[in-house]
Amino acid sequence: MDMESFYEFRSEVRKKLGRIYFFPQNMDLYAEGIVELFLLDTEITKFYLSNCTKNEKKYLLELAEYLQQTNKNLQVAKIIIRSLSSAKK
Repeated sequence: MDMESFYEFRSEVRKKLGRIYFFPQNMDLYAEGIVELFLLDTEITKFYLSNCTKNEKKYLLELAEYLQQTNKNLQVAKIIIRSLSSAKK
């Protein structure tokens, strides 16, 4: 994994998380985009989840909750929850 790819990945995720914050009514659209990014490269996803900010964690947990409630991409929801809960330890 090169850092340039990581920074591009993080930038895209942050963009979509910001849009979820400002436009929660479009959660489905932005959630789908984040899920696609997470499934695209699992190595970068794991690194990102272990190094995200407090605000990112907050909105990622909201995203995971949304994915569980809608039964969409439960695999990604579990990865988010597991990664963020293990990062707290």
